[in-house]
Formats: sequence, C-alpha cells, structure tokens
Amino acid sequence: MSTNVLTPKSGMIRPAYDRAKTEEVVAKLKLFSGVWIDTPYHHQLQSGLDTVRLLGQGHNDGSLRALRCLAPPSTGKTTVAEKYRDLINKEAGSPGKKKPVLLVALSNSMTSKRLISAILMELGDPHATNGGEQLLAKRLEDLVKELQIELIIIDEVHHLATRRNVAEVINALKTLLNRRICPLALLGTKDAEKLLTSNGELAQRIANIADIEPLPRNASGRVILHRFLSGFDQELQRLGIFGCQSDFTNEQCVDGLLKTTKGVMGLSARILQNSLETAIRRNADRIETYDVSKAIDTWAIPSGFCKTNPFTKG
Repeated sequence: MSTNVLTPKSGMIRPAYDRAKTEEVVAKLKLFSGVWIDTPYHHQLQSGLDTVRLLGQGHNDGSLRALRCLAPPSTGKTTVAEKYRDLINKEAGSPGKKKPVLLVALSNSMTSKRLISAILMELGDPHATNGGEQLLAKRLEDLVKELQIELIIIDEVHHLATRRNVAEVINALKTLLNRRICPLALLGTKDAEKLLTSNGELAQRIANIADIEPLPRNASGRVILHRFLSGFDQELQRLGIFGCQSDFTNEQCVDGLLKTTKGVMGLSARILQNSLETAIRRNADRIETYDVSKAIDTWAIPSGFCKTNPFTKG
C-alpha cells in the first residue's frame, strides 16, 4: 500500500473547525454512539448470562453457579452486560422493588468488605459502608431476597489479580454462591485468568465460560470483521449520517483494520468513530479509506493500540 493512493475522492482535504461544523460533528457522533452491532460472541455471552440466572431460580439444592467472560478491552463485554441487565429488568416490570440483574464494577482497591459495600451501593442501600463486614453481608443477603436479585454481574474482576488480600475477596464471592445467595457473572480481562483458575473451589463453581478471543488474522477473521463493519455501514445510512455506502468494508480497509486492531472488533468501531469525525469535517459524502488511515495516525497510534499504519506502510 502506498501513500499516493490515499487521497480523498469526495469532500475537501482540509477539515473545517467552525462552530456550525462542530455542531454537526457532535450531532452525528451522538447518533453513532448509539449503534451496536451484535456478533456471535456477544450472543454467546448473553446466552451464558441467561443460563446461570435461570439455573439459579428457585435456589435448587447445592451451590449456585457462575459465568466467566474474560476478553481484551473494547470487545463489548461490558456493553453486553449492560444491555442484558436493562433488558431483563425492563421485562420484570415495575411492580414492587424487583430488580433481577445487578451490574457492579470493581475498583482497583478492593477488600471483601468493600466488595460487599459496592454491591450494596448498587442496590441503593444508604448505609452501604456502615457497620462491620458480617453486618453488611447479612444486609446484602436480605436485600438480594427483598429485591429478588437473580444475577449479580461483577465487572472489572481483573482488578483483584494484583491484590495481596485477594483470598478474602475470592472467599466473599464463593460465599455468595455457596450460601445460595445469588448466581454470579465474572467479567474482566485475561489478567484475571490465573486468579479464577488457581482457586479450585471457585473454578468448580464456574459452570459457563464465555471468553471472547480476538479474531484470527486469516480469511475466517476477515469474513467476521467484514460482517461487523457492514452492519456499521448500514446503520450510518439508516441514521442519515451518510447517504451512500462508505469505503471501510472494502478488502483494503478490512485487512488494514484487522492488522491494526489485532482482531479486537471494538477497536475497529473506535477507529470508525474517529474516521467519522474526519469525514464530516472534510464535508465528505462517506467515510473513505483516507479517513480510516487518518484515524489510525491521529488516534490509534498515539493511544498505543498499534505502532504502524498499514495503509501508509510501504
């Protein structure tokens, strides 16, 4: 690929930064931010969340089970969890205080007491930090029953991997399962893999593994990424952001994005977001290969996601 190919076919080369153009950029970026393209990996995660939740209904004999989803950042695991929570909670309706699915994000400074407090805060407990650990644990158990919680999703679980007191936090997670308080879903990056497999008792409680791997950088990966990008292209046209098909589904762009992102599809979406702004500021009628290349140079490389631009590398 050579740089002389990467010249715009529509719009201008020099971007516009006036107030009117900036308002247009903001309006269209807001539309773009609402686009979500499902993939088989996301369907698998949603199905796994449903499985452990439904298995826990009625609290059958024996310990409850957990799901594990480990994946690189920007794979969409948190978004799937949020969408699943919103869907199930909406289906549950408004009668009473029923709130079947809870999503809790861990911080990187976590103890067993802070874990329980974090869950209580998500449950709306005004006294989530007051009292000793045993009192908080009892309040948590009571609230889970009162609000009819069917699944607690713990996000950013990899933050536990570097803690010296990780054993007590793991014990707190096991208690939720062993005491049949609530099923769990444990989401995080691959940094948590050793943590979740080294504790034999917790590993046995994980009944469903829905890890998301990067796409292979071969023909199979290109097919999946092409479908993903095509979904975005269709949405750009449906939302009226552009009136014609963009260039990022062509073979050159698909190959370039696969190399740049190392198969992490969410990063492709982030690059498209930056490409969109460039294209709008140029007054282009679509996102061109030129815009994708610019986004890699001005965002992906400075952000540390890649070191070179496959579109301009000779």
